[in-house]
Amino acid sequence: MKRIFLALLLVCVIISPKTEPGLSLKVIEVRYELPDPEIGEYYVRIDGFSLSNVDGVLLPTKRLFVLLPPGASDVKIEWIALRVEEFSRHLEQPEIEVRPLCPENSSIIVPLSKREWELISEEKIEWINGSKVLSFLFTPVRYSSGKVKIYREVLFIIEFKEEDVNNLPNPTEDVLELVINPWDAKFYEYRHETRENRLRLQQGQRFCNISTGKADYLIITTNELASEFSRLRDWKIGIGTETEIVTVDWINSNCSGVDLQEKIRNFIRDAYLEWGVKYVLLGGDYTEIPPRYFYMEEPYDWGFPYGTFQKATDFYYSALGDWDPISGTWENGDWDPDDNGLYLEQLDLDVDGFPEYCKEPIPDFSPEVFVGRFPVSTPEEARALINKTIEHYYSGGSWRNRALLLGAVLFYDTTPKEDGAKLNYYLMKDVFNPAFMDYTRMYEAEGTDPSEYEWDLPLNQTNVEVEWNKGVIAINSASHGSIGALWRAVKWDSWTSWSPFVSTGMNLTNYGKSSFFFAMACLSGGFDYPWDCLGEWLLNQRGGAIGYIGASRVAWVYVPWFPGVGLSEEHSYLFWGHFLRGESIGEALYNSKWEYYTMGFDLTQFYEKKSFLIFNLLGDPQLEIKPPKRIEVSPKYSKKGAVARTPCVEGNSAEFRIEVRNLLDREINLNLHCSPPPGWKLGYSVTDEDGDGMPNLRIDGGGSKTLEILVTPPEFTLPSKTLLHLEFKDQLGNTLETITLEVEVLETPEIWVEVPKLRVVGESSTFEVRFRNCGNVPLNVVVLTEGAYLLDPYGYRTNMFNLKVLEEKRFVLNVLPVKRVQLKIKYSDKELVITRAVSLRKIGVDEQYPPTRRSSNPEQKLIRNKNKGRRLIQQ
Repeated sequence: MKRIFLALLLVCVIISPKTEPGLSLKVIEVRYELPDPEIGEYYVRIDGFSLSNVDGVLLPTKRLFVLLPPGASDVKIEWIALRVEEFSRHLEQPEIEVRPLCPENSSIIVPLSKREWELISEEKIEWINGSKVLSFLFTPVRYSSGKVKIYREVLFIIEFKEEDVNNLPNPTEDVLELVINPWDAKFYEYRHETRENRLRLQQGQRFCNISTGKADYLIITTNELASEFSRLRDWKIGIGTETEIVTVDWINSNCSGVDLQEKIRNFIRDAYLEWGVKYVLLGGDYTEIPPRYFYMEEPYDWGFPYGTFQKATDFYYSALGDWDPISGTWENGDWDPDDNGLYLEQLDLDVDGFPEYCKEPIPDFSPEVFVGRFPVSTPEEARALINKTIEHYYSGGSWRNRALLLGAVLFYDTTPKEDGAKLNYYLMKDVFNPAFMDYTRMYEAEGTDPSEYEWDLPLNQTNVEVEWNKGVIAINSASHGSIGALWRAVKWDSWTSWSPFVSTGMNLTNYGKSSFFFAMACLSGGFDYPWDCLGEWLLNQRGGAIGYIGASRVAWVYVPWFPGVGLSEEHSYLFWGHFLRGESIGEALYNSKWEYYTMGFDLTQFYEKKSFLIFNLLGDPQLEIKPPKRIEVSPKYSKKGAVARTPCVEGNSAEFRIEVRNLLDREINLNLHCSPPPGWKLGYSVTDEDGDGMPNLRIDGGGSKTLEILVTPPEFTLPSKTLLHLEFKDQLGNTLETITLEVEVLETPEIWVEVPKLRVVGESSTFEVRFRNCGNVPLNVVVLTEGAYLLDPYGYRTNMFNLKVLEEKRFVLNVLPVKRVQLKIKYSDKELVITRAVSLRKIGVDEQYPPTRRSSNPEQKLIRNKNKGRRLIQQ
């Protein structure tokens, strides 16, 4: 869900004596190292950080999270700078404006908010997926009087009191990826169950009298539409998704709350806790299932049923608050803390049209469930959209790999002009190309100041209609908007013309090839308008869109924008990054909102707060983009043998040859990922081009390549079979194909035998012989001798023994006065024959034999000295 690029070096926990009964004082120290920053003309940027106007320049800011024990309280944080870099650099004042995206309001400009520098600020305690964390804003760069100071290494010191709390769930994988001290989880107490805590969890806060059960997917609809949505429920169950339906009439009668919206939210809370609900579909238009209206005294939204200051959002039904498993209550989820009936109040105290005072900030940003809406009012509308959803699920083809990138010029009066094509440029570079998506770019080609970005077709409604009807899975648009259309502005010498390029007047025939659409524009997602907005119209067409994300009110942008600056373009940019990484459309929308929050944007500013809340999903939140097959790999399962290296065996690798075919018309650059067992080595016929630890396989459009892989087992590996799973990934990390390589480490029965030079004096002489198993299997050894016999260490004659792997045994070889000795060593199905000539010496006549060359080998010296002793005794 959340991605954080961090370098973490050290965490330690220091426990001091208890200060109060049941409480102990603890300190966590987290050492943090900053990634390398990028320094521009008027900013300092770091990947994953937002850019905030701090002391008049753009500096990187991010929200960091520290995992706390469940019973932590009275939390305090301090910091120590361990390594600071300082240098002279003049940063310009950022020339960034905040503007709305509606044609009639495009001349409105809001001053960019500014704050003073603090290394850490806005500390707060949050419960995320059942885990208690401390979060705070971190601004690791400071600028003053031409000096840039970068805090490259910081030690965070977190002090708290801890109460013994048991029977809580372990942190989820998402939480461990989020926090900067994941390893501390093993020091905290989680699953120590007590009767008191079990009862406290079971008797926690509930709002409705619902039965126990299990459901991944919840449909909330009306009595009139329930029979139609029961078909959707039955189909969901048929494809493996446990689904429940509940009507707003039942919720209104059985759940507590001040109004219908709160009752619906409270039911979702109970279903989340009792059933494990993940997806919520609101099956009805705003008159059947009302959104939550937040109050903002911004005067640019008119014509809506509840007045200009009431703005519609479904985010209320997704971020339910922080469930505190200790108290059994929902915390930080109240949108109306003063109980005056106005939610998330944002007030314009000086009546200048810009509501600068955030009286009630958004209390919670972490989505518990992923929400979508079917904006239907009649059974006929519901039936058509349900049929369209089911049809889309089963449809396939190459069209699922195509996209439209639409960009109109947003503002001509800036230098340079602000072009919606810029957003698509970054999406193309950072998201669509790495995901191997094909796309058609349509930008402004007319007038006296056309787009400077490269395009494939001129932007107009005719071209959009033709290309859309061919079938595309994804559409991103950046432009001005209205309730029923997306607009392009064309600048001529002395005037500007306006015309729609997507509107409710289009003739769309893309039946069975409906698209996912993100409209970075004003109003086109205003589903609570008296007549259908563009998003509703596109969903209600037989073709058109199957999922639409648009703004329910006037949207705001930063000018100029680039990744990290924020507002509506940032929301689009982050959404597609999540969606094309394999998340469902609901997950992608709400997880990208969460990521926006973690990047550290100031969501108390009215334009930030509004843009965060007004982008809603019309459509099924569980649908995925499901691109077509991009590559074909054969064989999917391959088996080869390998020989483990030992002192007696040279060893060899298992050699695999894999054919990979590119099914697309464009070049692809695959990442190869395999995690072999410890000690195993993999070699590829391709290299790691981008230094990310994964070899790259480039294949031209429609072409194929042979990938050669060498798999080498560790030394002395016993005979066994090992399965390796090789993943072929796109540049976003999606796995396109996985194959299995089976490596059989073969038996290599080998024995090493050391027999010294043999010189017999008298009737017989003894020598030490060593046998070592230098293969990878145990051996049963039989030794047949001629002219000698073996004695075990106890002096008994033997010719059979066992050797474990790497085991060595020593025997005495009693050699008779013969000219040669032969040892036939039989093991496994092999036979080793060793023949040694024997040097004979008779006592008293040594002079008739030429003297042997003395060896420096201590064992031979020992035998020689022993023979000398025998000779003297005989004499």
